[in-house]
Amino acid sequence: MPRVLESPPFTPVEPVTEVLHGIEITDPYRWLEDQDSPRTRKWIEEQTAYTRPYLDAIPARDRIRDRVEELLAIEVISDPWKVGNRHFYLKRLRDSEQHSIVMKEGLAGEEKILVDPAFRGTGSSTAISIATISQDGRFLAYFVRQGGTDHAALEAIVRASLRDDGVRSHSRRASRWRMIPFLEYCNNP
Repeated sequence: MPRVLESPPFTPVEPVTEVLHGIEITDPYRWLEDQDSPRTRKWIEEQTAYTRPYLDAIPARDRIRDRVEELLAIEVISDPWKVGNRHFYLKRLRDSEQHSIVMKEGLAGEEKILVDPAFRGTGSSTAISIATISQDGRFLAYFVRQGGTDHAALEAIVRASLRDDGVRSHSRRASRWRMIPFLEYCNNP
């Protein structure tokens, strides 16, 4: 493995300055934010071609990768949201890439998966998170993010009854939300 690398491929600096909250911010690499542009794709390919031989030559690379996979292959549960006797939380199963939204009645209740991004058919880069839950636990709003972006769609589950033992619910894109005391749900089919 070489100790000294050649210089990396050239990255053009094209400053873009904007004012955010009264503070002037300059971003020299704004042009790289468009990941689909031919120019950005070419830059990524050049950087990968430069970096890959170095990374491939790391002596313990396979052992490190295997150990990291072993450490990440665990079940992960977020802090719960307790609403009445219900507990809502995010749970990532072992060997799963994304969390699901899970609910259970009481501490010893059976877990019910309410939202699983794997069933959306949008690939492993779809992530979800809980936005809020109504005080009676009948309404759950959650965010859906695609491809690692910061942009999120707000969706909701409306439970038919507090006595529901199944997950007879539906999910709709929310077109308008207002806090009154929870959320007013308006659906545009």
